[in-house]
Amino acid sequence: MVKKMVMYCSVVAGLLLLSSCGGGNSSVSTVSGVAAAGAPLSGTAYLKDSSSPAVELSVPIAADGSFSFDVTNLTPPFLLKAAGTSNGSSVTLYSASSSPGIANINPLSHLAVSMANGSDNLTDLYSSTDTARMRTVAAALPDAITALQRVFQPTLVWFEATTANFISDPFAANHTGLDLFLDMTSISTSNGVVKVTDRGLNRTSYTHLSDLDSGSFDLVATSIPRAGQVSVWPITATVEASGSFSFMAIRAGAANEHFIWSVEEAGGGTITPEGIYTAPSTPGTYHVKATSVSDPGRSNTAAVSVGGGLPIEIVESAPGVFDVTARGLSDVIGISVSVVYDTATITNPRVEFNSHLAGTITSASVTTSGTVRLAAISAGSFAATGKIATITFDQSRASVTKLRSMEVEVARSNFTAERYSVILVLPTMRPPQEVNGSSAQSVPASVPLPAQESL
Repeated sequence: MVKKMVMYCSVVAGLLLLSSCGGGNSSVSTVSGVAAAGAPLSGTAYLKDSSSPAVELSVPIAADGSFSFDVTNLTPPFLLKAAGTSNGSSVTLYSASSSPGIANINPLSHLAVSMANGSDNLTDLYSSTDTARMRTVAAALPDAITALQRVFQPTLVWFEATTANFISDPFAANHTGLDLFLDMTSISTSNGVVKVTDRGLNRTSYTHLSDLDSGSFDLVATSIPRAGQVSVWPITATVEASGSFSFMAIRAGAANEHFIWSVEEAGGGTITPEGIYTAPSTPGTYHVKATSVSDPGRSNTAAVSVGGGLPIEIVESAPGVFDVTARGLSDVIGISVSVVYDTATITNPRVEFNSHLAGTITSASVTTSGTVRLAAISAGSFAATGKIATITFDQSRASVTKLRSMEVEVARSNFTAERYSVILVLPTMRPPQEVNGSSAQSVPASVPLPAQESL
């Protein structure tokens, strides 16, 4: 009995000694997360530590966007990068983490690191050997995350994601919550300018990175899809005859969903399995349809106006800079454009006419606060295609609500006039409606048909 006890004690002592020498199961530190821009990224994730020289790791991103790094014996903080494709577009996004744990990579993490870095040149940050700079960025990152939660709060509230930490909270690319927000928006930054887009309306606004913290974005104006519903974005599009346009579709709550794309009208054009639509040569209104592969009873459509749309459009091309563009105007003797803007976000308008209006008499009035008026007239008929004028404002704070409305009048040489009234301010969100298992996508009724009137 004593001999067995001695042997047992010897075995236990040996195991303890083996464990203390590292022969047992030691703890493993990891940095893991999901790389997504709505849809999961397909590509490679990279991690760089703060040692000198720095250690860099790389791993393939899984089909659901997940990745994981073993950072045992590496030095935090860590800078992360994901390079690949999402929604058919090439994407490179960055993130950061002060310690092992969750570190998701997405457009919001990229924007937060840019704010913490004081510059959106994150390629330079990632390649830098300045470990002090990485520690400075990591220290500033929590404040940047809080700032972005506040900036996008008016939109995030609709996705029940106002307090979600888009870097360190568990995340899944399943088209719900924060991921659905990333589906319905496009957020990017380049050369100090932040570009935010409502995918549903294909409407874009710009602000300087340095001004981002000064405002807030009520970004999404279209309906929020319920679980199981299919959405097609944008919900309407204008395409030139024989031109092309790219649509996207998601099914809320369903990860890695696939769709069958089709055009409802015979002769209405073609669409690829990736959602790239090619218009016919015949003008008209057509509809593209996305049908769920896993549940064919779920589908939705988007309307395409081929060769139609407004003859005059106004689009923001840089922070506070708006291009007034003509779409194939011909046989015209006069154009009048009146734009109403939000004086709380932009002020001091300046107008510059383009050479497309050469030979016409042009005038601009900015004396009435909140309104800019442009006009061009000619003794004979003229044609105009492309940018006809640029309106530049001083931007007082970041916002997507800069222009409120636009009225356009086009006078033809046959003494008829076409009048258009367009509501430019984003409408309030509306809940989706069920239509035979599909969600009826809300379309802002902002562009009435033109009235033909005698002069």
